Amino acid sequence: MPLKYYLETNALFSIGKMRADVIPESYTSVFALFELVAGLDDESYSKRKTIIESVASKKIKVDWRMPENILFQNFDALREFEFIDFRANALVRLVQNIKKFDTLQQVIDEDRRDNVEMSFEYFKTVDGYINRTFVSSTVAGNKNLKQQFAELRDIDPLVINDKTYSIETHQGLSELLSVEENANISMTILAFANNFLSDDAKGSGITEEMMYNSYNHNSDGFMRAYTKRVTSYTIERNIPKRNDINDLLHLLYIPQKTDVKIVSDDKIFKAIVPEKQLDISTLK
Repeated sequence: MPLKYYLETNALFSIGKMRADVIPESYTSVFALFELVAGLDDESYSKRKTIIESVASKKIKVDWRMPENILFQNFDALREFEFIDFRANALVRLVQNIKKFDTLQQVIDEDRRDNVEMSFEYFKTVDGYINRTFVSSTVAGNKNLKQQFAELRDIDPLVINDKTYSIETHQGLSELLSVEENANISMTILAFANNFLSDDAKGSGITEEMMYNSYNHNSDGFMRAYTKRVTSYTIERNIPKRNDINDLLHLLYIPQKTDVKIVSDDKIFKAIVPEKQLDISTLK
């Protein structure tokens, strides 16, 4: 049976109210489970434990690739390399302990007894790190973008695709970023390409250009949404909201050229990918 619905973390909280015929056509991700686990505290433990148990009992399919793994697989130049990530296995262990114990403190105590490196505290820290990194990267990216265009002022106005832009003003720069979407997306792809261009890859002869040209377009939806969101921050002179990067990363689990919908009530999906978003209420 083909899969039709990707259950984002937001949707998993309503999993017990979804129609029975929806479940076999639905799937979620290790990243959604990661968010459930990272958000645990004493008050929410019982509810989140029940959700995690429901994912297992209803036999909902899980894509066990972490977001970085999916992004890595977008660049065919890296086919001879393996992306090694132990977090999925560590998360499985943690999920099993959550299902086993009635309190969060028992889970933490078990981590300490086993002396594990990727404990509950580790995943809690990683969740905060992802958000902080996205915010700081966006702020730095906005500054770098302004600097790059400032260096082009000698050739102002700038002509791209037979259209003239004045980049002396914020309004002109905003118009450029809004209209030249493909150029913006290309910069996003290049940024991720450089992120995975390791010393080992360089040593094997892989260049930045080879990485960029090897992008296989399997995550175009994510690249487009990520670019659109970052562009909006530049135009509005704003910084990302706390969970924006987590929300955007869920789009990596939506295959290209399919009718799969992301089930969530989060406003970010309605704003950026309305054609892919489905309200949770439609599946009840």
